[in-house]
This record gives sequence, C-alpha cells and structure tokens, in this order.
Amino acid sequence: MAQLLYRLFILLIVPLTLGMSFYTIWDLWGREHIPRHIHPVSEKRSLCIGTINPTVRISRATLAWLITVPVGSAQREVMEQLGAPYCLLPDADGLIQSVYPCEWDPSTWIIVLFQKQQYISYQFRFVDS
Repeated sequence: MAQLLYRLFILLIVPLTLGMSFYTIWDLWGREHIPRHIHPVSEKRSLCIGTINPTVRISRATLAWLITVPVGSAQREVMEQLGAPYCLLPDADGLIQSVYPCEWDPSTWIIVLFQKQQYISYQFRFVDS
C-alpha cells in the first residue's frame, strides 16, 4: 500500500514541478489542445509538397500563443503571427496543413490545420530523423 501511495504521489508531483496541474492538463485535453492521435512518420521530405523552407522553426512562445488561438480565427491573422511554414502537407479532406518544426526539437512538427480560410486546430507529429 505504501508503494502504491508513493507512486501516486510521484505521478501527481511531477506535473506540478513542471508547472502544470492536473486540472490544466485535463482542461487542455477537453478543449482538444492536446492531440489525442499522434501519427508516427518515417520520412519527412517525402511528406512535404511545394517549397521547403529549411530555416523555419516555431518557438515555445509562439506555440504558447497558438494554444490560445480560438477555433474559427481567420487564416490570414494566424499566418501573420506564425510566418511562412516549413512546408505544406498534401490536402486531406479540404484541410490546409502547414508544417512548423519545433525550435527545441526539429524532429517534432507542429501541424497547423486550416479549412475554408479558418483556423481549425494544431497537431503534434513526431518525425524520425
């Protein structure tokens, strides 16, 4: 019983030491800011269409801003803040998928989704280097 309580204590303290409470994580999950489906990708260059901008990276501050963007915001306004993407992914059901590699880990991509000139959401994609 003591070991179970110790493990439970550790599981609750770790998120708090990282600055996020269980409520915050649950709230982000409920608002679908934390993606529920993560798709592994094996080859990043074969996924991209169009021009690849190799110097593009998204910072933590920009990602923090992106989390707060309301669904339905104008694509133009979001793109002004994000800048040009690393590349685009093929059109899937009318979605425009803009790729932004993370500044702290370029093998992690933020995929920003737009449909009908409106911001829909974002996803994380982990790319094998």
